[in-house]
Amino acid sequence: MGPVKIAVLGTPNTGKSTLFNALTGKRQHTGNWAGKTVGEAMGIFRKNGREFHLCDLPGIYSLLSDEAEERCSKRYLLCEKIDGILVVADGTNLEKSLPLALQAKALCPQPVVLCVNLMDEAEKMGMELDTYALEKACKMKVITTTATKKCGLGALREALWEMGSETLPPQEKTQKIPLPLLPLWEGLQGKKSPLFCSLLLEEDEIAWQALAKEETDSALLEYLYRAEAGRIYLQTQEKGISDLQAERSLSFRKQAEEICQTVLCWKEQGNRPSFTEEMDRLLLGTPWGMAVFAALFAFLFWITAAGANVPSSILSAGFTELRGVLEEVLLPLPVWLRSLLLDGIYLTTTWVIAVMLPPMAIFFPLFTLLEDFGLLPRIAFLLDGIFHRVGAHGKQGLTMCMGFGCNAVGVTACRIIEDPAKRLIAILTNTLVPCNGRFGLLIILCTLFFSGGGKTAGLWLILWMGLAILISLGASFFLSRTLLSSERDCFCMELPPYRMPQIGQVLLRSLTERTIFVLLRAVKVAIPAGIILWIFGRATIGGVGLMEWTVNLLEPIGRFLGLDGAILLAFFLGFPANEIVLPIVLMCYCQSAVPIPVGDMTELAGILSAHGWTMVTAVCTALFSLNHFPCATTLTTIHKETGSLFWTVIAFLFPTAIGVILCAGVQFFFGA
Repeated sequence: MGPVKIAVLGTPNTGKSTLFNALTGKRQHTGNWAGKTVGEAMGIFRKNGREFHLCDLPGIYSLLSDEAEERCSKRYLLCEKIDGILVVADGTNLEKSLPLALQAKALCPQPVVLCVNLMDEAEKMGMELDTYALEKACKMKVITTTATKKCGLGALREALWEMGSETLPPQEKTQKIPLPLLPLWEGLQGKKSPLFCSLLLEEDEIAWQALAKEETDSALLEYLYRAEAGRIYLQTQEKGISDLQAERSLSFRKQAEEICQTVLCWKEQGNRPSFTEEMDRLLLGTPWGMAVFAALFAFLFWITAAGANVPSSILSAGFTELRGVLEEVLLPLPVWLRSLLLDGIYLTTTWVIAVMLPPMAIFFPLFTLLEDFGLLPRIAFLLDGIFHRVGAHGKQGLTMCMGFGCNAVGVTACRIIEDPAKRLIAILTNTLVPCNGRFGLLIILCTLFFSGGGKTAGLWLILWMGLAILISLGASFFLSRTLLSSERDCFCMELPPYRMPQIGQVLLRSLTERTIFVLLRAVKVAIPAGIILWIFGRATIGGVGLMEWTVNLLEPIGRFLGLDGAILLAFFLGFPANEIVLPIVLMCYCQSAVPIPVGDMTELAGILSAHGWTMVTAVCTALFSLNHFPCATTLTTIHKETGSLFWTVIAFLFPTAIGVILCAGVQFFFGA
């Protein structure tokens, strides 16, 4: 027998992805806020010699609306060949989750198993569930679980095995939907559920696609496609499609409410507010909430910047020792090839790793702890008013925060924004907040030029990040009024209860899904960058070094922007990773064949001063660092997420144009 294919469906924040991971061992990105599963994830487990293929679908509330996630799930259920459906419900709020299970059972011919998860939290709240009564009312198999503690997984696997073995009893379709008495439709009702036929009558695109994949009677298809019966039905009902959809959704909610009244019992808990209610009263009900979150993120940035120095130094020293070993191993190779491998590829790649890995290894676990605890949706809630005013989405606050760790990760996180136009706004503006790769240059500029010897460098760094946020909001306002205007203006996000983070999963997830993911992409582009740097350091044009020739070519443009040719070239050659911009600047100034690592601050200040750096140069360099084309890793991620070369080019040009305007303005008004 072949594998059993099961679709995993559920409302947001029910622990669906955690349950999926527990069943299959696949480490999908889970988090304590709604909207985490925004694509399809596949996993496998085996039981009694059978192989079960599980597909984790996006978290949704309904199969009857036209949101992107709902359409994705409905298309998979109707157009893919599956053997069953597992619906994961929230035990703490069964009434919210149950309508989706009822819709799945009414729409699809496959058997449905209902898994009521988060039972540990439900029991703490005083809820008692009559599982037998729920099975009888819904006419589907019901299993209770606590995925985080792996409770009930054995019974759930057994239920899924019964589903694959076709031992579950046939499930009745309880939703009775009236249809016109036409012979063709009567024949179709024998093959499809009443709800499916109703979607056909309303000319639902996905339902028609599913029918076209199965129906062989071309005459019937042609007749149905004209939707004459649908128009007759709508006319007789004297209702529009949207009215019918709303009425049908309401009927499922009413059915779920009636069922919950009979199967749930609540123990007396007193009037004491829960921990979540007390925390939300403090953070969301007072003016201090935003200040608390701002201080929290300031501490997060500070500990990332301060804690990354030591491991970066250790990694650099280790790579230097390894280089000595490699020199002996590569000794038989030609001199030019050995130099290319060591001074080009090895030096650039190890520099990127040494500078990128420590801050990401600190920032991402701390950020993920905030996810698991449940703070991120609160931040989005508080920021929604600000983003609403500039025409953006409240969830853009979350993706912006993730961009501070890595813009590529922030771009990927933009999937949680449902509206396509607002999602593109979030993607295009994410690179306007500084990632960890730009912190190093900003910290050095703050130390040498803005803080009077480094005493207030941290404060200046926070001020520069605040400016970056303001520029990002301004760019969002511009895009929402020009290229990406959208009429949809509703923000809806569930605020989950606070939960203690799972430290082990946080460390594993942040390491594998964020840190290593970004680092591998950076290494891919660092290798060709090392080759280009090696060529620039050694090639000549008319007796002049290619590096010097290019610097001289860019010098007028650089001066116009308050920079110089070396700084401008460093930003272009630092396209693979922003971490190597300053070493390339020093490489140009010192006429070295290889990038020069940043050493003593006093020596660095002398080099910059000798090459004409002023306060205006530092300000323009900081502005261009904040506002220029994304790094190669982020740009490839943007192309993957948008699937569009046009928007990838816009993502390259838009922040660069902002940087050019700002730098040229500073140079015009304050330059010599």
